[in-house]
Amino acid sequence: MFKKIIITISIFIALFFLIKKYQDTVYLFSLSIKNYIPSIIDTTLRVVFNHEKYSKKINNDYNTVFLPETQFKELDFKKIKLNFITPNISGYNKRKKTRSFFIETNKNNLFMVSSNGKLFFSKLNDINNDKYNFEEKSYKINKKDSLLRVTDLNIYKDKIIISRVIKINKCHYLVLDQADITNKNFEFKEIFKSKTCEKAINAGKVEAISENKILLTTATSPTGNREEKDPDSQNDSSIFGKVLLINTDTLKYKVYSKGHRNSLGLLVDGDYILSTENGPKGGDEINLEIEGKNYGWDIASYGVNYKKTKIYLDHEKLKFKEPIFAFVPSIGISEIIKLGNNFAEEWQDNYLIGSLNYLQLLRVKLNEEKSKVLFIEKIFIGERIRDLVYDSENKIILLALENSGSLGILKAKN
Repeated sequence: MFKKIIITISIFIALFFLIKKYQDTVYLFSLSIKNYIPSIIDTTLRVVFNHEKYSKKINNDYNTVFLPETQFKELDFKKIKLNFITPNISGYNKRKKTRSFFIETNKNNLFMVSSNGKLFFSKLNDINNDKYNFEEKSYKINKKDSLLRVTDLNIYKDKIIISRVIKINKCHYLVLDQADITNKNFEFKEIFKSKTCEKAINAGKVEAISENKILLTTATSPTGNREEKDPDSQNDSSIFGKVLLINTDTLKYKVYSKGHRNSLGLLVDGDYILSTENGPKGGDEINLEIEGKNYGWDIASYGVNYKKTKIYLDHEKLKFKEPIFAFVPSIGISEIIKLGNNFAEEWQDNYLIGSLNYLQLLRVKLNEEKSKVLFIEKIFIGERIRDLVYDSENKIILLALENSGSLGILKAKN
């Protein structure tokens, strides 16, 4: 018996020092399989094999609170696992396995579209009362083209628009399809299609200005390469690296603004238009969109390229439009929405912004002219937040959580 104990202890010590010797390799391996292991094991591996970094994080969490608490308001938070959202490969390096989907509301309905193009809906009253009945909607769309992924879902009054990336002969194209939401068959018609061949398309955020005018974000085609060279965003003959204004009646479009890298969030807030933009290594931005302005990419940025060989220039010195806020380091910024003032007395005139890499929801306050960020509160959610929507009737914040493929629901406690 004593001999067995000695052998067991010896094996444990040997394994400990072996793992210690190759801790970087073990840590990188744990990161590569994090989507397939429980979060508690993933967290433990991170702390054990990168303890210097994570002990600093623990010691730096002064005055930090976590859900259900926020700084001024306690919230209810729950997640509904959506088994019909299937995994897909996302991220610039195409190595992250996520369950991406987009959400929108219309009257008392919640609509969801998965990255592989399946459309579902549910009654918002049912969700608010813990009744989860998600029904797949049959819709007609051009099936001849090879769908790579859906990039957004937008509903304005009775019009529903889906943006998607298709592949034809190894070329990628950005397409917009529109349908009348009152038609049960959802017969979509194509209202926009990019003309040039691209190696990759990462954005396609849609926001309506009126019944026949919509905005569409287009990412730079080499987004994510380590050199960050981009001939498109400053090129007036290219639609990429831009925000486009499209007339859905005439099917004509024009460039609304340029000099963008990869805008994953877009909001029309009365007379103001706000966007959120992924920077390179550092430099995620919140932008106030103004027609005709140049936002500087790939000349100006508050980040650096991934090889750290290029320092970008200052926006203002070159007469580019400055962001109203830049995040250094980057947070993987995603959707931005305006929160209704009926949600909480402590959260008046607030905006909410999602993040991918930081797994956080940001509560943001802007000045009246939308030219300055007054404060940001970080609310840890624990998953990548791809999309956001606020339902004012039921007073709930809905989040598209793509690590688990879950619908997140935030309510304010009375």
